[in-house]
Amino acid sequence: MTTIEVHLISNRPLLDEFVNKWNTVNIENGCETTIKVLTTKYDEKKYTLSNNIKVEYIKQKTFPKTTHMNQAWARNELLCYANSEYILFFDDWQTPDANILIEHLKYLKQGYIVSGKRIECDKDGNNCKKDQRDTGGLKLNCPGYFYTCNASVSLKDVKNVNGFDNYFCGGTAGEDFDFGIRVCNSGIKAIYNPNAIAQHYNHDHIQKSSKVMCDAHELSPYKNIPQYKHYGDWNLMTSNDFELWWEGPIKFYKCKKCNVIGILDSVQVHEYNVKNRVTKVSNGLEQVRNLLIK
Repeated sequence: MTTIEVHLISNRPLLDEFVNKWNTVNIENGCETTIKVLTTKYDEKKYTLSNNIKVEYIKQKTFPKTTHMNQAWARNELLCYANSEYILFFDDWQTPDANILIEHLKYLKQGYIVSGKRIECDKDGNNCKKDQRDTGGLKLNCPGYFYTCNASVSLKDVKNVNGFDNYFCGGTAGEDFDFGIRVCNSGIKAIYNPNAIAQHYNHDHIQKSSKVMCDAHELSPYKNIPQYKHYGDWNLMTSNDFELWWEGPIKFYKCKKCNVIGILDSVQVHEYNVKNRVTKVSNGLEQVRNLLIK
């Protein structure tokens, strides 16, 4: 029997509504599917959708060294509960295509890691735009296309590279790009499958209405680094406003006004991993699992 889990990290409103969109997804014969959601705001619960997909909400029990959101850490914590052969990472505000599981499994079973198609829509699911990665067909050996809004991998390959790098600061993302490269460096081929489709709803309107980091200090003016989709020329941060220190190759900050602690720039982490041909990270899935066991 084939087993696959869909992993979501979410505290957003309407979470139940978007999880229930999986009611229309087709299940491959002999495949057991579970949706696992890691959250801090929702109560733990278990139920089954009409197509026999199981759903489980799990409360986050460990937290990263940084007080700023760390998506890599959260993904690793949810992976601690994984017991299926394959993992499909999925965004929380998306509608899956009816055949999304079938299309991912088609290539997972051939030994690939798989990136699916993400169609960008407005907050109501309208005015959708073409995925810029989609040039009309499959693409081989594309580790940079591994975006966890809609991408899958075997649990064996996740464990082989020790999951995601906990040194990534989730507010700047990039942990999935790095993960894809490391898995490919370990000898696994990547593929982009435009037939594994997710319709992504814009949720900028939610982010703008919520508090980001702290009211006392605004970090948004720092430079955009578009090639990595990261933000911040951290050389502009002064000792008057921040405490700054290094731990190995990683530089941390603490805002003196609001006490938020974060990693200065995940680009540092990515460049370190690439330069040193890192496959299995030293601070990843195993380290989070050890905390859960304690």
